[in-house]
Amino acid sequence: MNAIILAAGRGSRLKSLTKNNPKSFLKIYGKTLIERQIENLYAVGIKNISLVVGYKKEKFLYLKKKLFLNKNWNNTNMIYSLFKSKKWLFNCDCIICYSDIIYDKKILKQLLNHKSDFVIPYNLNWKQNWKDRYKNPLKDLETFQISNGLINEIGNKPKNYKDIQGQFMGLVKISKKNSRKLFHFYINLKKNVQKKIHFTNFLDLLIKSNKFSIRGFGTKHYWYEIDNQKDYLVAKNNLKKIKL
Repeated sequence: MNAIILAAGRGSRLKSLTKNNPKSFLKIYGKTLIERQIENLYAVGIKNISLVVGYKKEKFLYLKKKLFLNKNWNNTNMIYSLFKSKKWLFNCDCIICYSDIIYDKKILKQLLNHKSDFVIPYNLNWKQNWKDRYKNPLKDLETFQISNGLINEIGNKPKNYKDIQGQFMGLVKISKKNSRKLFHFYINLKKNVQKKIHFTNFLDLLIKSNKFSIRGFGTKHYWYEIDNQKDYLVAKNNLKKIKL
């Protein structure tokens, strides 16, 4: 099992906090997000770790990991970055991780132990997480519908809370066979869509095509995403009591 961490973006919503470093270099109690991410992967036995980088790419060299470069990081999104690492995706089963998240390594253990070859964990504490982050959570939340362990919808604009059974956490496990199928699906999208499509919107397209089955499992273990300065404060405040 390999791991690919998507770390190409700057995180412009963090403003001055990412002036000199990528957002995965934000520190939570003495360690950066990227260091904690790698520690979690090591803890579950994953040693082969690569990163897709772009903004301030030289900052990642000290980690001594395989680096894939997204030169167009400022005008593209996660899926575009992901397929810069297709050599790894095609050659081994992979865990794919966002770089701006901090989470309990127990989530990774569950993900690794799941028998399916295309699976994501989803956040069952989503309502409280988003209430901590936004005055009106529905403005940022996305639809998430699952039945019998299969995801039916993800990544669209919800009309109300009934459209939401969980939230994507920026973690995916996928087999190399599925990765090849994913890439063939991706290259048939329009060029402008390839560059700009969000991760969850891409997953939704896969589901709607009826060519892919994506399984999910819910978790209440701690998880935080850091998109802006308030997210950063929320994560630090809520993690005070946890021995990281």
